[in-house]
Amino acid sequence: MLATLTIVVSGCALSGPPARRFVDDATISSRVKQRLARAFPALAAVDVDTFQATVYLNGPVDSESAKRAAEELARDVDDVELVVSNLHVPKSSASASALPAAAAADVAPALDTLPTAVPDPPYTGRQ
Repeated sequence: MLATLTIVVSGCALSGPPARRFVDDATISSRVKQRLARAFPALAAVDVDTFQATVYLNGPVDSESAKRAAEELARDVDDVELVVSNLHVPKSSASASALPAAAAADVAPALDTLPTAVPDPPYTGRQ
């Protein structure tokens, strides 16, 4: 009877998941956010989500160097297995607004020559 109990107890220990320290995703996200904010206060605005130890960085950053720094800082946090960066550097508002205005000025004369309504095709009796 004692031998059977010993086999059952030792068998359970061998068949379970591998022993590793469990850290929940919320803790990892919190660590990443703290590291980003401490290193560069501007990175405190980065949205950090974690799922199964994979960290997702989302949102705008000031520059490509800030983007790379955020990715590296996140990788260096304990228990992070993978970093997926969805960070982007937005275009400046001056260059973004200048292009549509210039394009609209070029297109406006052409729009005046288009018909306001397109006539229906003639009825041929076929469907």
